[in-house]
Amino acid sequence: MLKQFHTIQERYSARLVYYLSWLMLIVVASLTVLASLTPWLPTVVYLLPLALVCLLNLYLLSRGQLRLPATLLVTTMWLVTTFIMFAKGIYSPANYGYMVIVLLAGAVFFNERVVLVTAVFSAVATLLAGIMTAENWFLVTVMPASSKVINNPTAVYVDTFGNLTSLAVFSMLTYFTVQQTRRAFQSVATNRNLLNQQKETLEAVNAQLRHEIEERSHYEVALQASEQRFRDLFEQAPVMYVLTEPKELDGQPVIYDCNQLFLQALGYSRQEVIGKPLIAFYSAWSIEMLLPQGGYARVMENKIVEGEREFITAEGNTLDVWLRAMPRHDDHGRVIGTRAMFVDISPLKQAQRQAEAYSQQLATLHHLHIEMTRTLDINRVATTLLTNLKQETGADFASLFLIASHFQRLAETNQYAHWLSDKRGYLVVLDPSESPIFSQMLADKTAMIIADTHKHPGWILAEQAQDVRSWLGVPLIVDEQVVAFCGLDKNEPNYFTAEHLRLVESLASQTAMALENTRLHQDLREQATELEHRVANRTAELQAANQRLLDKMEERRQMQSKLVTQNQQLSVLRHIGLELAAELELSQLLEMIVLAAMDLLEADGGRLYLVCKDEERGETYLESRFTSGPTAVAEDMRLRRGESVSGRIWDSRESIMIRDYPNWAHLYHLNSASLFKSVIGVPILSQNDVLGVILMSAHEADYFDPDAVNLLELFAAHTAVALRNAQLHEQIQRYTDKLEQNVYERTQDLITANLKLRELDELKTKFISDMSHELRTPVATLGLYLDLLERRPENLNTYLNTLNSQFVRLRELVQQVVQMSDLELAISDNSMGRIHMGPLLEQVVAYQENRARAKKLTLKSVIDTAVPPIWGDALQLEQMLTQLLDNAIKYTKNGHITLRAYPHPQTGALIITIQDSGPGIPPEHRDRIFERFVRISRGGAQVRGTGIGLSFCRLALEAQDGRIWVDSPTSDAQQGSRFVFTLPGIPHFDPDPEALN
Repeated sequence: MLKQFHTIQERYSARLVYYLSWLMLIVVASLTVLASLTPWLPTVVYLLPLALVCLLNLYLLSRGQLRLPATLLVTTMWLVTTFIMFAKGIYSPANYGYMVIVLLAGAVFFNERVVLVTAVFSAVATLLAGIMTAENWFLVTVMPASSKVINNPTAVYVDTFGNLTSLAVFSMLTYFTVQQTRRAFQSVATNRNLLNQQKETLEAVNAQLRHEIEERSHYEVALQASEQRFRDLFEQAPVMYVLTEPKELDGQPVIYDCNQLFLQALGYSRQEVIGKPLIAFYSAWSIEMLLPQGGYARVMENKIVEGEREFITAEGNTLDVWLRAMPRHDDHGRVIGTRAMFVDISPLKQAQRQAEAYSQQLATLHHLHIEMTRTLDINRVATTLLTNLKQETGADFASLFLIASHFQRLAETNQYAHWLSDKRGYLVVLDPSESPIFSQMLADKTAMIIADTHKHPGWILAEQAQDVRSWLGVPLIVDEQVVAFCGLDKNEPNYFTAEHLRLVESLASQTAMALENTRLHQDLREQATELEHRVANRTAELQAANQRLLDKMEERRQMQSKLVTQNQQLSVLRHIGLELAAELELSQLLEMIVLAAMDLLEADGGRLYLVCKDEERGETYLESRFTSGPTAVAEDMRLRRGESVSGRIWDSRESIMIRDYPNWAHLYHLNSASLFKSVIGVPILSQNDVLGVILMSAHEADYFDPDAVNLLELFAAHTAVALRNAQLHEQIQRYTDKLEQNVYERTQDLITANLKLRELDELKTKFISDMSHELRTPVATLGLYLDLLERRPENLNTYLNTLNSQFVRLRELVQQVVQMSDLELAISDNSMGRIHMGPLLEQVVAYQENRARAKKLTLKSVIDTAVPPIWGDALQLEQMLTQLLDNAIKYTKNGHITLRAYPHPQTGALIITIQDSGPGIPPEHRDRIFERFVRISRGGAQVRGTGIGLSFCRLALEAQDGRIWVDSPTSDAQQGSRFVFTLPGIPHFDPDPEALN
């Protein structure tokens, strides 16, 4: 453009010089002719044009349009001839005419040849005329030049010759001038056409530049809005997002941007993060794992890297995350950095660690149970317990304190007051009253943790306990009786936690039964020894009394039989306990328990109840989980406390033996199960909790005896451990399944959110395209009519009307976009109040009647007099109704539009319908039209819009507890549409605005 402008400027300058040269030619030629005809004209008149011509030649020389040699030659010849003529007194006007012609020829034609030929010819003629007319070389008298010419005949001839010569030269130059003038005018005409074309080209280019500048400004605004939206998505992302710069520090990526979630998770400010290498926030474990793998190098090789990492927060804590790093490219496809997404997996890792801890505890409990059921030696039982406790808790020392009153025989002999093997612990029999701590634990039957023994008032600082700073004690309880205490020592304060306490209590519950079994075994063995000693001492007396001896022998035989039976039962219990402890599947375990109990007691039927809890109602009940035998005890599948046999056992926590069940005073109900005459039931206890109830039944009355009850109680005690293990296993399995389900659901939510983001991105792209098209048309029309207004002002009114309509259209588009951008704020700041919908509906219909009448449509309203008042935002409801009526008028070419309002007959809610006779909406698009930026073509109708009006209606109604949908008023889905929305009514009361707010 600038090059074209400079070319035009040079052409205008050349034309100016050309016209000026012609003007000087005319002036000088006129003066020359006048001088030839009037000899008495003063000499100054001739000198003035000559000076002007000289200045013109110098100007042409400075612009490069005339060469220096030609200018010097002409000027020198003119000065020489002029000096000669003045010196000789020759003042012929023709001589000056020669010089003028020479100089003007150079000025007009810009040709050195013409200048040189004319100058030489004129100079020779001038010199000849001067020599021939020189009559007196020393004439000093000043007189007019005409007198000298008249008085000298020779001068007259010579002057006449000069005039003729001058006339010939002038004629020749005139011919050349005419030819040059014709060419010049042709060139001027051509240049004028070119200049007009160039002017139009410049105007078109200028208009195009203005249009491009306007489009660029619109694109820049849209780009800024898009960048802001992407920034908002970046900041609101549900994962931690980190971007790295292409530059590196020590071979590691440098953070140049991150979202707010990353800063919140790590506890740093943006200034502390930006510009730092990403590896600076990793833990030592992550750095050791990251360096050998070369994760950053692989990403820079255009690969995707995934893996587990650990961050160090500002407080010094570790944060487990899952990393997904992707390469970041520039416009040329080169990798210039990384995009890293981090997902917090700390809850998942914690759950895994807890599951591993639970599994380890179950394994420890299982191993301890097996070890304790294999022996009846109290030393081995204590060694197994204390060794496992030290390994699991990390305690420095463990002790087992047996209560003297329970282990009376051990207390009398003081047999167990010694170190166990390899100094693993200390086993002692004591009296709890000697220690305040043990006395308190015995009374409360609860465990105790002493965080700092030096600060506890009840701690007795013995010589061998100087280094003990933390202590944990747990009572071992059998049948609600404390039989022993387990103590753990640590040489640092505040060591033991609730986790340690739960673990020790789990191990202690099994140890209590093992100790009790050991005590019973020792008591039985000592009783047998004592009995044998007594029989031997009294043999002589029994010989004297044979009958007594026979009785004693029978008694002995019965006792021996009982002992054998008990030993066999204990052996069977041991075997059953091993089998039950090995089974972790609850259903299989329940079946094994019932069948084993029936075999043990030789019962005809059996049933097992478990204590269950209804989470929804918060109730606890007994549920029958397994039944064996052709018929069962006549009881319901679910029982409450105190109901029937099982309910009473659950409530009292004590065993029941019924010798004649059909005549039992507390019989719940009787049916075919009355075939059973004898029933016994025992609770399954674990750590003072009732896990369930075992019932055994027989066809004969008085079938069971107290020994059977004791045996069943012992069996239930063995069962409790296995049942607790199975329940824990089932809970862990349910927790694992629930965790997997939660992970799956979270993954599906993330996939759904990703698909939703893609759909929103597509809608955004389409919205930008539609808005660009919608805005381009009125802007282009405005520019066109402004240009026409400048060229043709006579059509002012027509152009102004068109400009005004396009401006209104552009303003509506901008208002729709601004309305959508402020939509959430407007809805969140709505002004709620009591609204009588009748007047509001009539007002909105009245506003739209003119538009409907302009399109020759019938707009009517049918408003029920029983329309209830509602609680809502009147302004938003008015805007929503206006939007729906406006859409109906737009899409209806002919026919009618009907607005109806009536209350719901059951709920009293307000129902409003807007029905039109335009093209219908296909069923598959009736839900999507209420989404942002979604526009559906109705019957091929092309109606301008942005797709945000119905979205506004839906959001406004949802903010006021309303609903909106669209259906077809007829069976033909392509004929007419009916928009229906509901609002809750308030017909009977006027709510308190402060309470509603």
